[in-house]
Amino acid sequence: MSAAAATSTAPPGGVTVNESRRKKEDNLAVIFMGFIIVFLVCHLPRLLLNIHELATIRKERTSCFHGSVTTCNKQRDEGLGLGFTSDRFLERETSSA
Repeated sequence: MSAAAATSTAPPGGVTVNESRRKKEDNLAVIFMGFIIVFLVCHLPRLLLNIHELATIRKERTSCFHGSVTTCNKQRDEGLGLGFTSDRFLERETSSA
């Protein structure tokens, strides 16, 4: 009898070596799929926020392209928290001129 035939025949107790190895690999595959699902669930919010940010930036760029330059600069400054400061500088420049 060859070695391959010896491993595929069922011992008197029941399960062959190949079946046992296959069950272990199936269990490891299930665990690995669990890791993948947890990874995707944890990283999905970050991915969705990146996509939303990209869409918002594109929308702002197209609105600034079709709008006036001062409106775009004001929107940019307000986004950076500089809205009040830039307005004060504009008041000083116009009052001194």
